[in-house]
Amino acid sequence: MKKVWAEKTGTRHYIAERNIEIKKQYYECKKCEELAMEYHLSLASIRKIVYGNK
Repeated sequence: MKKVWAEKTGTRHYIAERNIEIKKQYYECKKCEELAMEYHLSLASIRKIVYGNK
């Protein structure tokens, strides 16, 4: 059976955990701009994570 992207290396799990942490910090009133700087992601990426859009 074919494995899904990054399943073997654990990257998928790492990104899921990171996204949970980003959402947690956002709901604790941290600004999207601050999260983008901290996690080295674009503002659009942070917004996708926080608001659940793909």
